[in-house]
Amino acid sequence: MQINNNEYFTVLEDIKSRIKTTQYKTVLYMRRFAALNRDFQKVQQGVALLPWRNNLTLLAKVKDEC
Repeated sequence: MQINNNEYFTVLEDIKSRIKTTQYKTVLYMRRFAALNRDFQKVQQGVALLPWRNNLTLLAKVKDEC
């Protein structure tokens, strides 16, 4: 399928517009969430909450693909 330059740029601009709209809506949702949950505590990542021995066990079971 071949697309001419005008069509390409039109589609590209449409995609950019959709991304910007979604980002904007997400920011509004997150702001509303933060306003409604002012006492919400930030916690560490799950890995940081595990004892070190558990972290080592998990790391040993992960296959290294590098």
